[in-house]
Amino acid sequence: MAVGLARYRFWGKSVYQNVAYLPLIIPDISIAVSTLVFLALVKSFFSMSLGLGTIIAAHVVFCLSYIALAISTRIGSLNPYLEEAAQDLGATPWQSFTQVLLPQLAPAILSGCLLAFVLSLDDLLIASFTAGVGRIRCR
Repeated sequence: MAVGLARYRFWGKSVYQNVAYLPLIIPDISIAVSTLVFLALVKSFFSMSLGLGTIIAAHVVFCLSYIALAISTRIGSLNPYLEEAAQDLGATPWQSFTQVLLPQLAPAILSGCLLAFVLSLDDLLIASFTAGVGRIRCR
């Protein structure tokens, strides 16, 4: 997500960036209640049980913006000509991504994942709200 937002132009890019960074701005209790309402509606619509998957989904959605912010900050300081030089020397776009860009982004990816892990542990409030989805009835 961060590489696509930093490198490419597409329709709705600014809207997507603004929506992706909402968890950074909105208080945790608001995210917890809105996630609870959404998952309760999904559960009643599909008539399925949503156990541990709801907690995982809530934490992924909540922490994804923190990881994207850390990686996009690192992408801004990279030399964009290194990938182009690798492709000029015969590398495919996939090889230039995995052998040139990914090693340079590894510290940002690691720091984003560690930040997401710490925030995920910190946000037990969201987990406690989403764990109650199985016990709520929507009419």
